[in-house]
Amino acid sequence: MGSFDRLVRKVVPSAAHLSYNPLFKIVGDAISGIPNLFFSEYRELPPNHMRVRVGVNNKLLFNQPYHLWLGMQYWVRWLTKGYVRPDSDVVEIGCGCGRIAHPLRNDWFTGTYLGIDIDKELLQWCSEHFPKDKFAFLASTHKSATYTSDTSSEAIKFFFGEMASKDFIYSTSLYTHLLVPELVNYTSESFKVLREDGVMCMTFFCLDSIERGGRWNFEHKIGDAYVENLKYPEAAVAYTKEFMEGVAREAGFTNIDFLLNPVQSWLVCRK
Repeated sequence: MGSFDRLVRKVVPSAAHLSYNPLFKIVGDAISGIPNLFFSEYRELPPNHMRVRVGVNNKLLFNQPYHLWLGMQYWVRWLTKGYVRPDSDVVEIGCGCGRIAHPLRNDWFTGTYLGIDIDKELLQWCSEHFPKDKFAFLASTHKSATYTSDTSSEAIKFFFGEMASKDFIYSTSLYTHLLVPELVNYTSESFKVLREDGVMCMTFFCLDSIERGGRWNFEHKIGDAYVENLKYPEAAVAYTKEFMEGVAREAGFTNIDFLLNPVQSWLVCRK
C-alpha cells in the first residue's frame, strides 16, 4: 500500500461514507457506466456508488470485474469445503447490493437466499433486481455512524420464520464494521437460526494476524474493539482471536475454527 493511498485514507477514511456524496454518485456512476455499453454482463450489476459502498478494493471506478469475481470465488471456496450445498437455505448478513449473492442467480443454486442489511437504498435495488422465487431481503434494525445517518441502535432479532431453519449463515466484511454489542448480538442470533450441523462463516480483522503499519494500524481501542478512526469507528474494526472465540462459545458454538490471514481472517463455526 503506497503513501498516496495512506494519504487518501486520512482524508476519506471510509469509501462507503464517500458513496453517499451526491456529486460522487452522479460523476462516478456516469464514468464507470461506460464499459456497460460494451459488456452485457455488467448491465446486471448495481451502479458504481453502490458497488463502492460494499467494497471495491480501492477501485473507485471501473470495478465491475472485481465485483463479479469476488462473489464467485467465495462460493467456490464454501462449496469445496462443504460449508454449503447447492440446495441449502442460506442467510447473508450485510448483503449490501447483492455482490456475494450474484452467482446464486444461476441454475446451479436451488436453495433459498435471505439477505439482511441496514442500507435501505441497497435493499431496494436488490428487491427490484433479484428473482423473487429464490431471493428475499430484509432490513436490519442495526444503525451505523458510517453506513447510515441514524446512529441509534437496538438489539437485532432475525424475524424471518422459524428458528433453527437455515443451513448456512455468512457475512463478508461485516464483522470488520461492528463494535462489540452488535458483534455479540449478530453471533448469538446466527446460532439461533442455524439448523443442527449448520455453519456460520464470518470474516473479520484479526489483530493476531493482520499486517499493520500500512493501510491499517488499529491504534484506538473501544472496549475490546480496535478501531482505525474514532470519528467513523465502524469504518474498520479489529478483534483478537481470543475475543472472537469467546464470543462464539458464549453464543453456543463448540466447533470453532479460524483461518487466519494478513488481511481479513475467517471465523468458521458449526452448530
